Amino acid sequence: HDVDHTGTSNPYLVKVSHEYVEDSADGIGPMESHSASKALDLIQEIMGSKDSKLLQMVEKAIHGTDLSQHERLMKAFSAATEAASDASELEVFFQAGTEQSILLIQMLLKAADVSNPTRPIRTARAWNCQVYEEFYAEGDQVLSSGGMPNPLHDRRTNCIPKSSVGFINFHVKSIFLGLRNFPLRCR
Repeated sequence: HDVDHTGTSNPYLVKVSHEYVEDSADGIGPMESHSASKALDLIQEIMGSKDSKLLQMVEKAIHGTDLSQHERLMKAFSAATEAASDASELEVFFQAGTEQSILLIQMLLKAADVSNPTRPIRTARAWNCQVYEEFYAEGDQVLSSGGMPNPLHDRRTNCIPKSSVGFINFHVKSIFLGLRNFPLRCR
């Protein structure tokens, strides 16, 4: 889902007027818009698929990985699962193209996207270091152009363990708890 990822954040791409910004979908970050567009082109090229349900699901799944969409997606998924009062009403989550099935796929891709902390500690630590190198490279670029970087991207002041725990507690935990509770409702 991160096709042609620039190693920079959406706010940075907007600030520097990156080419991805021109094709951004309304309310969706330039990286996710670009990745979704590339994925749809690839599906159509390789599979020759023009299946609108499939294309819509892929696009919305990738758009759901935009961190700016986190809170909206979490609330929508929670509301949709709570609205299903019994197992028969949960079937709609498994019917292609429904709003509920798209929410479930968005949650699953989001979980995969942020799953690094669930890996063995050596692997998780190595990937985490790579992520912070990307963050800090962006911060260094902002500093060299006279700007103030996002605190998370400022190697002079950011504390990696503290910011990593914050990310886990705010993003990762809520996604995995939401998904953990879903199968319990399906019983």
